Amino acid sequence: MKYRVAGDGWEDEFHARSGPLGRHWRIVDPDGGEHSIAVEELEEGVLRLAYGDETHHLTILPGNTPGQPVRFLLNDQPVELIAEDEIDRLQKSLGGPEGSGGRRELRAVMPGIIRGIQVQQGESVEADAPLLILEAMKMENEIRSPAAGTVTRIHVEVGQTVAAGELLAVIEG
Repeated sequence: MKYRVAGDGWEDEFHARSGPLGRHWRIVDPDGGEHSIAVEELEEGVLRLAYGDETHHLTILPGNTPGQPVRFLLNDQPVELIAEDEIDRLQKSLGGPEGSGGRRELRAVMPGIIRGIQVQQGESVEADAPLLILEAMKMENEIRSPAAGTVTRIHVEVGQTVAAGELLAVIEG
């Protein structure tokens, strides 16, 4: 999957692929260089990253919220960055321009199975609120609201298989 990350005055894109348990990552940087990273969870929110002969500790800080920069400690140094994957970017583009109001149709960005519905029809939601869980390629993807509004229609149910582009829900704001 392709990711965009941005930090204090920098931005980059890279491709990453993880093993089935997320413990080994293969990173391909924009210059085509490949890197293998072994990930070990030492405790909840604390990871050891092994890259070649180097070992780094990453501690996820409390209070991170979706849609905001991710805050963590890397070797006890504070880091804040924005991380978006292809799904995040596609959801933003399908949701229309921010603040445009009106009717928003949320569509599946890839084929998968609906594993959870976190809102009810008629419920008011804030921008970026979790709406659905779509399992695709053995990963659960949280589908979030592109804008504040009211969920006027849910077109799927838990366990339903959906195709890419299939209508999932409608939000009006």
